Amino acid sequence: VFLPGGRAYPRAAPRNWKSRKITNFPSLSPNKYLYFRRGLIMSKTALTVPPLISGGIMLSYRCTSTCRHCLYRCSPYRPDEWMTIEMAEKIFTALNQEKYLDSIHIAGGEPTIKWPFLLDFIRLARRMNIRIEYMETNASWCAGREITKTKMAELKDAGLSSLLISVSMFHNEFIPFSCTRNCVETARDVFGDE
Repeated sequence: VFLPGGRAYPRAAPRNWKSRKITNFPSLSPNKYLYFRRGLIMSKTALTVPPLISGGIMLSYRCTSTCRHCLYRCSPYRPDEWMTIEMAEKIFTALNQEKYLDSIHIAGGEPTIKWPFLLDFIRLARRMNIRIEYMETNASWCAGREITKTKMAELKDAGLSSLLISVSMFHNEFIPFSCTRNCVETARDVFGDE
């Protein structure tokens, strides 16, 4: 996952981790005994990162909610720091070098907080031939049916093909279920059932 600050922190694998044999990465030597765990391939001789197939790009840690289960502790209290279009262009340029990359998804925080930036981001991805599989959203912006339909049409026109709508008891503490329902029903109308 690309983080807004451009930083990533490696984590050590737990001592009792289970591994599984991997043989379907064409860029790796088939005669090594390889194991895959937590995005790393381990062999008796080397540690290798497998080819990038898919990934998420976080636009910000800013969110409309403060869900207790959030892995990134996104909230409205986080600094109002967002990825820039220049940073997105650099990321897309790097992603275009990944020959096995199928798609990315847009994550956050809540990506819809900065609506004009979100549309510019999606358009840039389209111009640079980066396929966006979906955008994650908590549906906080889907209060009225007509405004939701208008905004979804803007997303689709920019190049987005689907949404992943977060629904859970944690989200329901902050997002009225009527917003979630509007989002789901309108997404079916705008993007289709797939």
